[in-house]
Amino acid sequence: MKQFIEESGSSIRMQKPPAAAWTNVSLGKSNFSLSPNVFVRENKINIWVNIFGPNAKHNFDELKSKCFDRSVAEFGPEIEWDRKDTRKCLRLL
Repeated sequence: MKQFIEESGSSIRMQKPPAAAWTNVSLGKSNFSLSPNVFVRENKINIWVNIFGPNAKHNFDELKSKCFDRSVAEFGPEIEWDRKDTRKCLRLL
């Protein structure tokens, strides 16, 4: 994944490949990150968009209002927009 991101010319900066099945990737914007996860037993890969900080709920709501329809069209109905109302970290799966 690191090689693909670097070769594509993306502004996303990857860490060295981790020994674990997950990693965190900075998006270059405060309080936002990606967490790619590999689930070998289920033959599945998830990429979480994490939103942190004091404006996390507002940022999540704004992102969802702008991107929900497109995300479902591009990734299918299995995409999850999880606001996590009782937590400080929000995830888009």
